[in-house]
This record gives sequence, structure tokens and C-alpha cells, in this order.
Amino acid sequence: KDYYNFVDSIKFNSIELMHFINIFREKAINLNDEDKQNIELEISCLQFRVQNGEIKPLYVEETENGNKVVFPNIDLIKENEIEYLKKRCNSISNIYFKTRFAHIIWHKTKDFEYAKKSIDFYFDLINHFRCLDKEFPDGHFGIEVCYALWNLQHLVLTINYKVKELQDLILDLINNPNEKSSCFLKLRLDSLKILIEKVKKKKFN
Repeated sequence: KDYYNFVDSIKFNSIELMHFINIFREKAINLNDEDKQNIELEISCLQFRVQNGEIKPLYVEETENGNKVVFPNIDLIKENEIEYLKKRCNSISNIYFKTRFAHIIWHKTKDFEYAKKSIDFYFDLINHFRCLDKEFPDGHFGIEVCYALWNLQHLVLTINYKVKELQDLILDLINNPNEKSSCFLKLRLDSLKILIEKVKKKKFN
């Protein structure tokens, strides 16, 4: 399979990402230069750290002359690359990629359509990882639910979209946990923390 078919067929978590990045590049060897450049853009998007709704570089390093080296650098994503990511959001099936691209587009453009798409995709991503966590309870997919949940709650409450659905999801995570999951306690504690925090701030009923 080439790159485009391959990414739509795989199931992975962020722990395995570096391993898959090497495979992605191998799958792109026979593609043209434009496709290779676009694939490097996709890989860069996957390498951002996304925490509590904030998109951060993988590392920031200061050189001897005082300049900062930032990688990946979201400020360097160009308008034509944003347009490419929009097209990929529509064409790609892999929900991990789809969610990441939409979140980056929202961050760059502040287009509320993509804030809403990000939220919708995060709900789908959480359901996807919950299913994988049940199928592979030792596969660290439960921690991906935690990561996605913190990003989702930040976006939901930033634009006040699907607040009730978020509340219902958190209650479901608390009341119907996967006790066989290697991340069972972490996910339950994170869910409780978000619920208590938002109730105190009167974000939830």
C-alpha cells in the first residue's frame, strides 16, 4: 500500500508515532515531489504536542547566538498548506489525522467551522480509542482517551458548542469504565477532575 492507503488502514497511539513516521516516509518513496512535501507537512502536524487544547512544538532550543530553533513551528504553516489540510480533512478516514488537521486549522485560522469540526472529530476519536482500549486493554489506548478528553473539553468550553454532549460523555466515562484497561485509574481520575472543575465554575449543570 502507498502512504495514502496505508494511513487509512492503521490503528496506532501516540507512543507508536515515531515508529510509524519512519514507515510513512518509506511509503512515500515512489510518490512525486509535491506529494512528498505534503506528506512531510502531515508528519509535522502529527509531531506537535497538543495539551489541554494548546498546540505546542515538540521542542524549543536556543542556539549559542541566542536564536530559537522551534520544531515543528506552526507559524511556518502557509496558507496553501492550510488549504491542503482542509482537503485532507474531507478525504482521509483516519480519525487521528483528521482530528489533528482540523485542530491545527482552527488554531491558525480561527474559523469556527473548524473549531466545531475539531470538536466533532474529538468525540469520534474518543469513541475510537475507547473501542480499541476494550479490544487491547494493555495497548495504552486508554491514555489516548485522556489526552483527547482534555483537548475536547478545552475546545467545547472555548466556543460553547456541545457542552451537554461533553458532560454526558464524562459521566459515561465515570459510570461505565473499562476496568481491564491499563489506564483505568488515570482515565477515571481525569474524568472526575474535569467534571468537578467545570461544575465549580458553573460550566456544567
